[in-house]
Amino acid sequence: MYYLVEAMVDAAILLGMARGAALEMVTQAVYGAATMLRERGEHPVILREAVTSPGGTTISAIRELERHGVRAAFLAAIEAARDRGRELGADPARESADRAGPAGSAGPGDAAGDGGR
Repeated sequence: MYYLVEAMVDAAILLGMARGAALEMVTQAVYGAATMLRERGEHPVILREAVTSPGGTTISAIRELERHGVRAAFLAAIEAARDRGRELGADPARESADRAGPAGSAGPGDAAGDGGR
């Protein structure tokens, strides 16, 4: 999730927004979406359709995401994480070695923000 937030913040900065304002905007968008998902209990498609106007900004953004294969990339990434989780679960000794990393520590440089899992 942190990786997605990072990409969204970078996009806002690229468009001229200050880093602090970009982070606040993205944080509020993610928080708002998560809150609506939890409180309304509706399927994400229903919530997305409610904010997608014909010819509007949301549908234009969705078209670009689809054009770049973002949905397929998410599916592949989640599948890869599942597969790696299974590998780690099958070999507990390897999991501790993977956590230690080459220099004895994992963490800040891990793009997924998950400590190497």
